[in-house]
Amino acid sequence: MLNSYVRNYILSQAQAKVMSQTQGLYPAPLKILDVIRQTLENGSKVGFNAEAEAFADLCITNESKALISLFHGRT
Repeated sequence: MLNSYVRNYILSQAQAKVMSQTQGLYPAPLKILDVIRQTLENGSKVGFNAEAEAFADLCITNESKALISLFHGRT
């Protein structure tokens, strides 16, 4: 298992990269990093629960609805 300093450094670098690429407009990449952090810190059982909660939260966002509409409009 990674020590906490290395883990925090890697996750902070990943978050910075996500923010630079998405400008914070998409909530899913940040939720993914949060789920990864929870899983690494608390184990897979907590991680699976965090994943389920994050997915449920993301399904009802305006961004999700807009992307689904965009998909249906193009197919």
